[in-house]
Amino acid sequence: RLWDGVHEAAREGVDILVVDNRIKEIGPRGAFDGRGARLVDAKSLTVTPGMFDMHNHQQLRSKYLGDRQGRAWLAYGVTATRSTGDAVYRALEDKEALESGDRVGPRHFMTGEMFEGTRVEWDFARPVYSQRQLELDLSRAEALGYDVIKTYVRFPFDSQAKVIDRAHSRMGISVTSHYLYPGVVHAQ
Repeated sequence: RLWDGVHEAAREGVDILVVDNRIKEIGPRGAFDGRGARLVDAKSLTVTPGMFDMHNHQQLRSKYLGDRQGRAWLAYGVTATRSTGDAVYRALEDKEALESGDRVGPRHFMTGEMFEGTRVEWDFARPVYSQRQLELDLSRAEALGYDVIKTYVRFPFDSQAKVIDRAHSRMGISVTSHYLYPGVVHAQ
């Protein structure tokens, strides 16, 4: 059975083709036989979409929960989390451990320290003092493979627009913030 959250009723007798941890296709039972796919028999179960935590500071919680954090998320049906600011090297280690299977937990979309103005409120924020430093921080985000960039409330509007343009056009990732307007208006 599959309840996909789109149709009112659950669909019976379906196979789900998963490629690279993503649902590629849903078809009638047996539709993907002979494709060399590994079979997971869920005939006695109901498959549902997982929940996505869009505002997670993974490293803040991990100091209290440790490795139990990922299992707790999965137990509650959370299959993906998105960081909105973490110490970057710990976040990267966490993402790599989850992707490799060395740590159990939801898929994790990571970012590093939030880009912030010169007065930071949180210890996982990065104060950006100049355009030169902004370029270095953006290069670092690109090199470390951020999945999202977070800016915070005291980050200058002109810098916000530069981050949005760079993240979208060159890095192919999204930007989130507690204070996206008016910077987003000035992005191209």
